Amino acid sequence: MATFYWINHSGSAKYQYAYEDVTLKGYDRSTCAQCGRTVATPQYSDDVPRLILEGGSVYPDYLQFCGAGKQMFLVSEKVLNLFDENKVSGYSEPQPIFAETISLKKCAMPIPNYYSLRITGRIDLDTAAMHLKKKKTCPKCNQFEWSRMRLEPLLPDPATWDGSDLCLLSSIPGYRLCTDRVKKLIVKHKLTGFSFKAQQDK
Repeated sequence: MATFYWINHSGSAKYQYAYEDVTLKGYDRSTCAQCGRTVATPQYSDDVPRLILEGGSVYPDYLQFCGAGKQMFLVSEKVLNLFDENKVSGYSEPQPIFAETISLKKCAMPIPNYYSLRITGRIDLDTAAMHLKKKKTCPKCNQFEWSRMRLEPLLPDPATWDGSDLCLLSSIPGYRLCTDRVKKLIVKHKLTGFSFKAQQDK
């Protein structure tokens, strides 16, 4: 029985976090010709994210991003090297980012080298177990509506899992999961900023 974990930030006030990508210029908004819904695409002034950091006095290995635009998965070089050495699957294109802080409360340590990882692994919801349905799905823009407002608890469906160690939830891409192997690596090497919530398959 596979065990998956939702990846979250620890929420500790001692950690710095990224609250803005200053390269975000705004959104290009268009209307889907088939369903009439608005399609919003973020536009950037540069290919390299330029993040403003704020918060506590420690730079974590998993850096929370709270800003608008792409929901980046930000990790330190230490995490990236660990993933590479242990052949963690489900991500590609680690992109170096530029980070700076304008806080008056300076950290004693220098800002680590941070990278944004594009998570390529996929798993989706077990909609049958959740008694949940998609409705009014547009074949052109792929937007849809859920059959109810409240979705929790979210149950991933192992039948939709592509076998990757890191996964995005296909129906709600802002949600990230990892396998027990990844969680054990992070705990063993005492990487900071991560928290995990277990979700077992059925």
